[in-house]
Amino acid sequence: MAGPRGFERRLAARLQAGEHLFLYGPRGTGKSTLVGRLQRHFQAAGMPCGLSTTTAHLCDLTQAMERAYSGVDTGGIDRRRARGRLVMAADRR
Repeated sequence: MAGPRGFERRLAARLQAGEHLFLYGPRGTGKSTLVGRLQRHFQAAGMPCGLSTTTAHLCDLTQAMERAYSGVDTGGIDRRRARGRLVMAADRR
């Protein structure tokens, strides 16, 4: 049986292939630790990676994408158009 590192490698491969990750669970179970390790892995590989520690509003996700795709100009436009540009950048990547 694979240990936690094997799980992380398989999860990273799935995320790199374009799958999405949604974590939930009780406090103190390692969700933030796991996401932090995945984020460092992708940053070290030069891959765009945004992290949102809260998803109470769609704007939280938009801000995470803006951090991941900092080269995308989202200034001076409404949030809906900004999300569209960011999604297009992610799709091209």
